[in-house]
Amino acid sequence: MSLSTKRLVKFLGWLVIGVLAYVIFEQYQANLNSRHLEQVPQFTEAGQRFGVTHDQQACLVETFRQSAGCSNFSCGVYYGKFFKACVQVAQPSEQMCEGVPQFAEKKDQPSKDWIRDVCFERPEANTCQLLMRQVQWQCSQQ
Repeated sequence: MSLSTKRLVKFLGWLVIGVLAYVIFEQYQANLNSRHLEQVPQFTEAGQRFGVTHDQQACLVETFRQSAGCSNFSCGVYYGKFFKACVQVAQPSEQMCEGVPQFAEKKDQPSKDWIRDVCFERPEANTCQLLMRQVQWQCSQQ
């Protein structure tokens, strides 16, 4: 087999592998999105039910309680929806906003430091960081 034929076969092999990986990734992404679309309404409804009888600080505490130990991407989506739905119907709470830096679209250094300090000892740090940004936004709306 000539050198150019070997290169062509090698190129085609890599091309097939790349196409296969792309197809598998697209299928995984579609499955993940459909699972999220099925689960999100349940978390939203649960957040609303909880928030009707609690204040916003209780919403935050309950969100952390439920999300404890869960740190994957889905947890951030699900518990973010729970928290958002909860605080929208809950009684305002000054306690939740104590020491919270003003929300800005781009995180400034005080926000980064505050989030780092709040989330430092939480194993679900990614979910915590997303929740703290929601807390900042919610507090800036009050």
